Amino acid sequence: MERRSGASVSITLLVPGLLGPWPRALHDDITGGLEVAGLIELLNRTQAPLPPNDQPPCSVEALLLDALYPGGGWPSRVEQTGPAGPGEAWPYAAITYAFDTGETATDWVMRCDPVHLRPDVGTAYLFAGDELELEQAEAEALAGTLNAHFAEEGFRLEVPTPARWYLRQERPPQLVASPPSVIARQEVGAFLPAEEGALTWRRRFNEAQMVLYQAETNLAREGRGALPVNSVWFWGAGKLPADTPRDASSYTCVWSDLALVGGLGVLGWETSRLLPANVDEWFVELEPGRHLVVLDAAYGAVISNDVEAWRRALEDFEVRWIPPLRDRERSIGLELRVDLVPGQRELPVRRPRFFDRWQRKREFAQLLGESDAC
Repeated sequence: MERRSGASVSITLLVPGLLGPWPRALHDDITGGLEVAGLIELLNRTQAPLPPNDQPPCSVEALLLDALYPGGGWPSRVEQTGPAGPGEAWPYAAITYAFDTGETATDWVMRCDPVHLRPDVGTAYLFAGDELELEQAEAEALAGTLNAHFAEEGFRLEVPTPARWYLRQERPPQLVASPPSVIARQEVGAFLPAEEGALTWRRRFNEAQMVLYQAETNLAREGRGALPVNSVWFWGAGKLPADTPRDASSYTCVWSDLALVGGLGVLGWETSRLLPANVDEWFVELEPGRHLVVLDAAYGAVISNDVEAWRRALEDFEVRWIPPLRDRERSIGLELRVDLVPGQRELPVRRPRFFDRWQRKREFAQLLGESDAC
């Protein structure tokens, strides 16, 4: 039976990218025809000015961890391989490795994700993840080609999923690099690590391109019009501490489809859960307390400069989340907040009022402009 107002439920929606940023000149065009009346109504009920949307790009994983642990938290206890920026000290590869394999690695783990580099004048652009549409058998064949080439260096890739490849080592890799999600469809040269300890990895990055160029699997992929996997991107290196901490954040539960959250669950963080398939059913079983819901599709689209994917993410949010949120605000006294720009502030959302329907609402293009203008 669904709870009423006796138990307190607070939900913070972490939705980076919901308001871009996009160039101001495009605001009217990219929002034209968007069917997101419920989202507009929700944002009009925020009880503070929209925060400035001017942060430099970083991974959605870093945004999540900064929201969970604004004062640092676990990162201060993790062994690092070099200087790290916000969120970079976390052992991303070791955490997602736990999700993909069900194992807890005790050595150093690095992500070596398959990527496609598209040459351009004097540079190259990177494509990764779902854009590759890579199958497991193809991933294993390509990784096998690289393992054979680098065998004398003790280099052995593990491929538990098509999009996430791993390398385990006894010694620290001496590399700090941005994840592919931040570099997607951008010039790769600006993101290549430059510190002295990274020279070995830059060499391997270049050699991987030469090895994969004529791989039979890639020739077959090109023959059917798929992007060839012509390199790998090294990032996320780290080692789990011996006493892996548990549930140190202030949230009762964090919900996300990120492999990072799934990995935390495997490592014993009982408050890390995957997003519900059915939001209405989820609300019926939701425990009292503070819940963080991470919806990152819009952010990935903004990073990739993909307007159509961004519009789809907003419309999906409108269909899946707005109706059940609106219903529960009225029926169980739900406390709702939105976090549009992690590191700034959460915005409380006031309860709906009877006369809201007659008040003039800011349109979505106006909301985008306000966020850019702050």
